[in-house]
Amino acid sequence: MHETKVATIERGSMSTVSKLLRVCAPALACVLWLGAPQQAWTMAADGALLTNAVSATYHGPAGFPDLGCPTCPQYPVTYSASSNILISCPVVVLQKSVTPTVEGAGGTVTYRLWAINDSINASAFNFVMTDRLQDWLSFAGPGPEMVVVSPVWTDWFGNAWTAASSADGTTYTAGAPAIGEPGLYFLRWSLGVLGPGKSGFIEFMAKVL
Repeated sequence: MHETKVATIERGSMSTVSKLLRVCAPALACVLWLGAPQQAWTMAADGALLTNAVSATYHGPAGFPDLGCPTCPQYPVTYSASSNILISCPVVVLQKSVTPTVEGAGGTVTYRLWAINDSINASAFNFVMTDRLQDWLSFAGPGPEMVVVSPVWTDWFGNAWTAASSADGTTYTAGAPAIGEPGLYFLRWSLGVLGPGKSGFIEFMAKVL
């Protein structure tokens, strides 16, 4: 009887373990997949110097091992050759400010989004800047420093930004949202080229609800 009870307990334990494995295995597999190395994209640092070197070896006229001369010496070329590449790529910095920094319900604040290309040689192409209008705010129009001929917003520097907006952050329509459109709302501005050493900005207003 004692052996029968032990066998019953073992079978019950194995059944419990089996159920736990069935429940936990998918979650464990997901965790392992997330922890596995994933492909990522990056850009070489602006101003980095890449040096690529070539070297060589050779045999003398006496022959080489493949022709039955196992002791034939192999000579390295005394001087290798190299070439250098100076990396030049855009270095874009973003800044964001709001005025005023203290405001009550019903008041209006003005946001300014800056994009600065710190590279001295390289332009940034197809530059896209996205801002999410959060809860308790509604869109109140472009800032006073913008010249707007929808969907184009032009800043002080003559940069022509193409505006678009979205309710879900996925599907965008041309132009800014309607005045009074509440958050959560996504605002996006696209610029064809931000040149080296150049800056651009977007300014928009929002009402505190």
